[in-house]
Amino acid sequence: MATTLRMVLRGLCMCGEVKAVQNGWEGATKEWKGKTFCGNCGETVSIKCQPNPEERRATDILHKLAPSMDGTRHKGQNGRIGIIGGSEIYTGAPYFSAMAALRVGAELAYVLTAREATLPIKSYSPELMVTPLYRTDDIHSEVEQQNIVEVITNLAPRFHSAVLGPGLGTNPHLASPLAKGLRVLGSTPLVIDADGLRILSKAPRMICGLHNVVLTPNAREIYLFFPEGETRDTRTLAEELARRFNVTVVLKGKHDVITNGTETMLCTLPGCPRRVGGLGDFLSGTIGVLLGWRAAESVTDVTVPEACHAACSLVRKAAELAFEAKHRSMSTVDVMDMIGTASHQLFPARL
Repeated sequence: MATTLRMVLRGLCMCGEVKAVQNGWEGATKEWKGKTFCGNCGETVSIKCQPNPEERRATDILHKLAPSMDGTRHKGQNGRIGIIGGSEIYTGAPYFSAMAALRVGAELAYVLTAREATLPIKSYSPELMVTPLYRTDDIHSEVEQQNIVEVITNLAPRFHSAVLGPGLGTNPHLASPLAKGLRVLGSTPLVIDADGLRILSKAPRMICGLHNVVLTPNAREIYLFFPEGETRDTRTLAEELARRFNVTVVLKGKHDVITNGTETMLCTLPGCPRRVGGLGDFLSGTIGVLLGWRAAESVTDVTVPEACHAACSLVRKAAELAFEAKHRSMSTVDVMDMIGTASHQLFPARL
């Protein structure tokens, strides 16, 4: 934990009479059995770690975004997220994205996926509502293409936010029906990750008319949009990509770069040194939830980049805790198990 905390010396007595300084205590103190007590109120004083400024910033943003849990709301009001992804081959990615959403605080998670992937994803968790989009062998047919459009069009109005791409695959027949179906989102936040980025790079008109779009490329995926730009700085490319599409870009790396083309910030919290499969999917679901809260709660004093920075901070905190517990054997499942602890440390639930 010391890697993410800055040591700040301060007295913890009730009255505040005793203050810690670098070489001891300042103020009237008493010693007894190796402990130090305030001479005024009698309480034990100690030294405590306080979060570093970046972690504190994330905490402030998370508190602004998180809805109250006062018992007056109905099921789903605190977050309904749709994950459009998964394929005959990839079933884990949409699962991690959807479960991240639920573990962070969403209440309902929909997964729209290939028919062949529905049974495996349902078997992973009974909490996910899984709907078939198409049959892989028939995806080129007019019937299956229309089914993709209809399913998205019917379900999307329920979503506070959506994530497109985890495990989606790159079948060229997906671009056209996805573009038609996504039009119904309008200003509903949309996070595009992984295979969704590959499809977007070949069909950029897919997001025409959409607002509050976030792209989450890694250091390799950013070059999908700049095939000749491998000698250029990736931060510069991220800012250019954000301006090109009028979106927010979260460029994942050792330090995450979050930019909307004019405002750029870094997430430098340590996270973990492991680069296991599924962490990007987990982040996409986390971003989706925070943007969904921002939209549903009409939070006007938090920008989209700030919400994305908070999501990166939260996932990095969970990854750090998971690595501390499991070390080299850490996997994304362990990060999922630690997201509740990380959430409680950064933004305890408001009742």
